[in-house]
Amino acid sequence: MRRSRLVRGAIPRDGAGNQGVLSPLPSYLRLALFELIERRFAFQARMSTLVAGATGLWMTYAPAAWDRFVDPRFWWMHAMIAIWAIFTLVLFVAEPLLLHRRLHASAIRDPGEHALPRAAGPCLSC
Repeated sequence: MRRSRLVRGAIPRDGAGNQGVLSPLPSYLRLALFELIERRFAFQARMSTLVAGATGLWMTYAPAAWDRFVDPRFWWMHAMIAIWAIFTLVLFVAEPLLLHRRLHASAIRDPGEHALPRAAGPCLSC
């Protein structure tokens, strides 16, 4: 219960109970603005992920630390690779193929709805 209040309080709201300045815009404009911002950020995120993977590979290759993967004391190396692989899969595969289609379908299906779900709670304008 307390966490939901904290999350609800973190969403910026104007005096009418909307989730900020983009809520009054039609869904196609919000979607276009989101894609513009996301496109600029996606390149940076993808390149940073590739650089992180390459440096991790180099830090394992250069000192010939491959034997650490069989030692249980270095479990964190497996965890780092798993997290990197999941993030890379989402960034390069799931996001372009699945999430974009879902977002477009949602904007077309419910053009009057908000692109972001409204926070639960009392309406300030009611």
